Amino acid sequence: MLNNEVKIKGRSYRYNLSYTKSGKPVSTFGLQIYNGKDSEGKSKYAFVNCKCFNDLKLQDKQDVSIDGHIAVEEWKDKLGKNQSRTLIIVDKLDIGGSIEQRQESVFEDDESPL
Repeated sequence: MLNNEVKIKGRSYRYNLSYTKSGKPVSTFGLQIYNGKDSEGKSKYAFVNCKCFNDLKLQDKQDVSIDGHIAVEEWKDKLGKNQSRTLIIVDKLDIGGSIEQRQESVFEDDESPL
């Protein structure tokens, strides 16, 4: 069993669907996570890249709950330089919050930076 589990809620953005050479769907998107307010009362956010090996049919600014795990992707860029990034691999995604307990959005429409 992996000791690498993530449960997180946020708002989707920059959804993209692509396909592997064998035709399997790969969904990528960003997740905007509300981190409270700073000392001046301004909302703070964190942003994380996510990947799922399904067609999620997400739209921007949808509230989602994710169960997944952290992974690191590594590749060589066009100049041959090694690159890497940390992301969440999505194992389960619920649109609009948890199925067991639906909640209102953690974002107010006027405070979302997207």
